[in-house]
Amino acid sequence: MLAPFTPFVADEVYSRVRGRFESVHLEEWLKQNKLSVEDAQLLDDMTKARQEVETALAQRAAVGLKVRQVLGSLTTTVAFDDDIKTIIADEVNVQEVRHGTETKLDTQMNDELKSLGLVREFTRQVNALRKELKLTIKDKVNLVVQVPDQLKSAIEKQLAEVKRAVIAESIEFSDQAQEHKIELNEIKISITLKK
Repeated sequence: MLAPFTPFVADEVYSRVRGRFESVHLEEWLKQNKLSVEDAQLLDDMTKARQEVETALAQRAAVGLKVRQVLGSLTTTVAFDDDIKTIIADEVNVQEVRHGTETKLDTQMNDELKSLGLVREFTRQVNALRKELKLTIKDKVNLVVQVPDQLKSAIEKQLAEVKRAVIAESIEFSDQAQEHKIELNEIKISITLKK
């Protein structure tokens, strides 16, 4: 497979392993093994899943919802098994994938979904700050944040997940302004990361 892209290197390697011809270019192409029925079905299912994901992402873009924002559900035209539903749910960022007559993304937002989206954006912003401060994944931090009550309660509900995602040993809430200022969907917050 290397020969068409790097013919001289391929010939050199071929001559060192003592191929049966003068040049690798005289060899037969490898024959493709036939896919098993299960592999062919999986390949077909993944192709259909990719199409469903592309349709859902286009629907997100049409209404201006970022992929970071968790949504309730996606209805697909294909009845997928649970493993593929999980992949689709992760790609589209929905809580549930179900089967129906058309591909339709449920874009209705409730307070719980908005909170989940805010927490994901908070996590993303903290990790961007970690990167800016040249912290590595080996650097556990103690995070001190000044946030409005709405975001505080959302973070507290998912505290273990947020701590894991931002590699924090602790998250402390403060009423005092902190060192770094960030904005989440027009919510101003400040953060200090202590190593």
